[in-house]
Amino acid sequence: MKVDAGTLFNAISVVCPILSTRVGDGDNRATWSFTPGPGAQPSQLTAAQNVIDTIDPIVKNVIPFSIFLTRWTTTELSNLYKARAAAITANSVGMTLVKNWDIAQSQNLVDLNSPAAQNFKASIVSAGLLTQVRADAIFS
Repeated sequence: MKVDAGTLFNAISVVCPILSTRVGDGDNRATWSFTPGPGAQPSQLTAAQNVIDTIDPIVKNVIPFSIFLTRWTTTELSNLYKARAAAITANSVGMTLVKNWDIAQSQNLVDLNSPAAQNFKASIVSAGLLTQVRADAIFS
């Protein structure tokens, strides 16, 4: 599935207040645009344009959380749960990782193309919980 206005809106709204998005031709980024919301700062506008310039034009699957879980090995899940427990105990920066996991679980869906999923993926690779190769396989 190609990027549509809703997918683009969800991705841009993470970095910039916006009112709307438009995707004329899914194969031509020059036809993609957004209408900034009131008070959008120059850095946010730049970030929004960066989303248009870099977002994967092919929307990955939205999969049930249960399917997402089956992509993890027992050891990988164990390491993730240990990192979650440590973050909760320490009330640390790792709480973002905990929160993103819990949101996906509560919705019973994982939108693999969403900024939250991609940020989660980057954070678990950065934390050394998965290699980039394994993260790419799990989030494909």
